Amino acid sequence: MTYPAGRLFALLSILGLSHLALASVVGIGTPGSCTEPALAAAIPAGGVITFNCGAGPQTIAMTYTPVLFATQCLFQNNTTGGGAISIQGGIASIDDSTFSGNSAPGGGAIIVEVLNPGSVVRIVNDTFTNNTVASNGQGSAIYVGGGPMTITNCTIAGNAAGAAGGAVYFGANKTAMANTILASNSGGNCAGGSFSGGRNLQFGDAPATARRSPIPHLSPLANNGDATQTMALAARTGTPPPPPRRHTVRR
Repeated sequence: MTYPAGRLFALLSILGLSHLALASVVGIGTPGSCTEPALAAAIPAGGVITFNCGAGPQTIAMTYTPVLFATQCLFQNNTTGGGAISIQGGIASIDDSTFSGNSAPGGGAIIVEVLNPGSVVRIVNDTFTNNTVASNGQGSAIYVGGGPMTITNCTIAGNAAGAAGGAVYFGANKTAMANTILASNSGGNCAGGSFSGGRNLQFGDAPATARRSPIPHLSPLANNGDATQTMALAARTGTPPPPPRRHTVRR
């Protein structure tokens, strides 16, 4: 499938998207009913947006520079070109959300393909776990094919890629990752090119801007007081339990 440059596509497999609000439906069961106006009408209502576009993944082309804000959402068990979200152009901010059980040939949870001038992608306070790519795929959690892009205050753990595929694959410059935990990702924590940033902690292979740490004792996904499930830093014997909030890494 070929995507026109300079546009943003939220691949319509986000049936697992959840939020604390009412639901909307885009489409009446056919690809032709899933249009830009129909999506634009559903977005202001918030909540769960379900796409009823017929069989197979469909794409809605945005004819303007779109802005995507996804906050306190759950993206779960999606399978398509970019497991939950595929981005080409536009402005995207994905905050306080959880990506679990998504799979794709590349970019198991999020794939950022090409960004046009003026585009930017921010991924902040998000949790990525149990996302996968094909055996020859790259970026079991995130595939970075365009920048500028920032990944901040995230937990990226327990994702699976093939040899040297990486949980985060950096295929583009102008990418920064900071204050993030990377742990126990098969296929490596990071792969591809370089990125800027710091104050990252990792268990497993170590990118240049991460500090090696012991096993971080992350608990499985659970309700820890946030809008979506997170992976809390588990208490070790003889130490008090951490507060049930998203982690903060300090160096």
